[in-house]
Amino acid sequence: MAPGPTVETPNGPFTLARSCDGCTLCCRVLEAVTLNKPMGVLCKDCVVGTGCGIHATRPDECRNYHCGWLIDGSLGPEWQPEKAHIIITYDLEGRRLNAHADPLYPDAWRQEPYYSQLKGWAAMALPRGGQVVAYLEKDVSVFLPDRHVELGVLGADDFIFIENLGEGRWDARRLGREEAMAQRQV
Repeated sequence: MAPGPTVETPNGPFTLARSCDGCTLCCRVLEAVTLNKPMGVLCKDCVVGTGCGIHATRPDECRNYHCGWLIDGSLGPEWQPEKAHIIITYDLEGRRLNAHADPLYPDAWRQEPYYSQLKGWAAMALPRGGQVVAYLEKDVSVFLPDRHVELGVLGADDFIFIENLGEGRWDARRLGREEAMAQRQV
């Protein structure tokens, strides 16, 4: 497979692993604040099967976004967003992998091979301080090596807390700001 295009990013040019090839799932699944587009709603500027209808003038929020499928050439063909019904994104400086399910396929990340792969990624990420989190719009679930934990909708003052219980066991829960700050000091 030929590499994708080279794009300008805030950190300089970057050659993508592949191209969108008409995939527009991010135009429905993700929020675009500058376009006043909520999660789970198709962008009014999206041309399904083609791409962005305002591509040349799209806002930086969209221009600087590249899903995990475009960035990571090691993802197999099953992770192509329109096939998986999942968009992979990264945040916390790459320490958190997010799996955003298409609201038309709310259980996409619960299906195989995705569920096992997300748990496997969590098993590798957690010991290094990383996270694997699944979203259905604003509903949050955290992946652990042996299961997922549903946290519901997190508020602005809520944090994800993942605890190593020892012997390969982990747990996750939601913490409020004060409790999260207290945990940091422990």
